[in-house]
Amino acid sequence: MVGVTQGGVHAEPQLLIQNNSEITQHTEIVDITKMGSAASEPMPDIEISPTIVPTETPTPWIPNSLSEYQNLVEFCKRSQVDSDQWRHALNQVTFPSDISDEAQKRLPDRVDIRPSCNFDFQNQPRAIVLHYTEGSLEATIATFQQPHNSSAHYVIDRDGKVYQVIPEQFAAYHVNCYGNRNLCIPSCPVCTNPDGSFVEPRSQTIGIELVNLGHVDPRYYISPTSSANGGLFEDYNNSFGYRFWEEYPQVQIHSLQILVEDICSRWNIPLDMVMGHSRINNNVDPGPALNLFWPRYGNPMRPSIFQ
Repeated sequence: MVGVTQGGVHAEPQLLIQNNSEITQHTEIVDITKMGSAASEPMPDIEISPTIVPTETPTPWIPNSLSEYQNLVEFCKRSQVDSDQWRHALNQVTFPSDISDEAQKRLPDRVDIRPSCNFDFQNQPRAIVLHYTEGSLEATIATFQQPHNSSAHYVIDRDGKVYQVIPEQFAAYHVNCYGNRNLCIPSCPVCTNPDGSFVEPRSQTIGIELVNLGHVDPRYYISPTSSANGGLFEDYNNSFGYRFWEEYPQVQIHSLQILVEDICSRWNIPLDMVMGHSRINNNVDPGPALNLFWPRYGNPMRPSIFQ
C-alpha cells in the first residue's frame, strides 16, 4: 500500500511492373497471318495482381488537453471535507480515461473512473511503479478519496477490472520521499532528474495498485472458493522475512500486462522501468508473488510475467 502524504507499411504497389517478361508469360502471341478460324477465339486474360495501397502512418499520441480535466480540477479546488456527501459529489466528476480503445477492448471490462483530489499537476512519467493494496477494492478507493491522503493512477481488482483514479499527466501520491532524498532508498531509480538533482519520484512515475493482501499468516487466511481467484503463494526464498503471500489471480495479471503495455507505448517507457514500490521506499510491495522478470521460486511455480 502506498504511504500517506503529508508504422505504416511501405509497399511498392506490386509494381504492376510484373515486368515485360512476366506479362509475356501470361500472354499468347498470335500470328494473324496464320489465324484462320482461330481468329474468332477470345484472347486469354492477363492476370494482374491488385494494387496494394500503403496504410497511413499512425498519428503520434498527443496528451489530452488540460481542459479535459477542468471539472476535476475545479471540484478539487473547493473545500475538501471527508463526508459521504462530499464523496458522493466527487464520484459524479469524470474525466476521459488515458487507456487506449484498443487496450480497453482486450480488458475484461471497460475502465471505470473513480476520481481523487490527491494529486499534483506536473508528471513526466518515465517509470511505472506497482503496489499491492493490503485491503479490498472498496477500502482502497475510499482511502484514495479521503482528502489529503494517498492515491495512485490505477487500481486493478482481483477480477481484472481496472479503475482509473488520477489522470496520467498528474502526479499521484503513491511514492514519496517527503522532500528528503534520504527517506528513499539509495538505489531509487526515479528520485533524481536527468541532471542528477533530487526530485520526488511521484513526479516521474505512474502508480498501479493491485488488490492483494500481501504477506499473510496462513493460519488465519480465508482461501477463496475458486483457485482462479487466488489462494496462497509459498515463497521458498522467504523474501522480506515472510513465507506466505496472497496470490495474484491470472485474470488480474492479464489486465496488468495489458495496462503496462499500453502505458509504456504511450509514454515511451522501457520495460525495465516497470518496478515494485520496494525499489523506491522501504516497503515490501508488490512482494515475490508478483514475479515481474524472473521465474518464481516457490509453490506454485510460474514463469516471469513480462518476458
